[in-house]
Amino acid sequence: MPSNTDDLKRLADATEDIRKLLIFALLRNGASQAQVAAALSVNQSSISRLFPQAKGSARTRK
Repeated sequence: MPSNTDDLKRLADATEDIRKLLIFALLRNGASQAQVAAALSVNQSSISRLFPQAKGSARTRK
């Protein structure tokens, strides 16, 4: 039987994945990294590091 620690780890991982998907959706729909960062009260560089290979590409695909 999994421990509570294992359950919490899986939940934390899933929560982080959902957070990244929501941030990606905002970027894909035209929000800037600065706007997303301000909404989350984090530095823009924190948002940039989430998607290093996609830097600037969210707006160019529209």
